[in-house]
Amino acid sequence: MEPTAEHIVTLKTAYCHYWITGTELDPAADGPESADTGQPGAHAPLLSLSTTHPAVIVATGIQYGDIPTTICTYPTQPPIDATKQWEEIAEVDLTAGSSVIFGNLDQANTAVPLTDQDAPERVWRVRVSVRGADDTRTTAYAAEGHSLTERHLIELWPGSGAELQYLRRDPRPWRQPS
Repeated sequence: MEPTAEHIVTLKTAYCHYWITGTELDPAADGPESADTGQPGAHAPLLSLSTTHPAVIVATGIQYGDIPTTICTYPTQPPIDATKQWEEIAEVDLTAGSSVIFGNLDQANTAVPLTDQDAPERVWRVRVSVRGADDTRTTAYAAEGHSLTERHLIELWPGSGAELQYLRRDPRPWRQPS
């Protein structure tokens, strides 16, 4: 299935996470906080919902740095991309209009359009697929000569009202709760 829109961006992660939201956050307010604090010694969940803002929080293996990301919009649910070896895949619903905003605690925000026209808010399903995070978990700021291997694919389509789902979990304890 071909996407209706595709964007290749570099997302900034700060403090081992970034978030996706359908609305601008107040710059004076604290960032979204996860309800899922994780268990001691367990890895942080790939996706969690914020208790303070309408946002989805994405945990990363990179403390600070850039994550090459492909963002695709579809008219209906796409099949899972089997051409890449995604180590973890999760889906959740998010309310947004014609664009989504990717942000972090350093206030590095990236807006990505979902449609080419103004659209009212509605529920979108967000699927995040990740690979390479285990190889970069101790890296901060991508030291010279070290290439970051973490890659994300974010797919969005009109939502169904379904709960957070893990389609593939990486058994390695690579992400630590922040």
